[in-house]
Amino acid sequence: MIRRPLSEVVTELAESVQPDPERHAGLRVRRLAVDLPLEVELARESDELVVRAELPRWRWRSYFDREPGRMAIELREEPVT
Repeated sequence: MIRRPLSEVVTELAESVQPDPERHAGLRVRRLAVDLPLEVELARESDELVVRAELPRWRWRSYFDREPGRMAIELREEPVT
């Protein structure tokens, strides 16, 4: 399984909860708190280390599967000053 950079996973998650502006004009998500399982790995790309992650492949794990990590994150829109 190819894992993406953690930043892409978090960005996709945040974008997925934004309402469709054409159908829900004026409605906006300003705070998002999630706690979800993630399969995480540290990989080398050229000369730098990159944190890659993806949602677990399976709902039920077998004895041979690694236990996924967990990510608890809160994204909040702050006013620009």
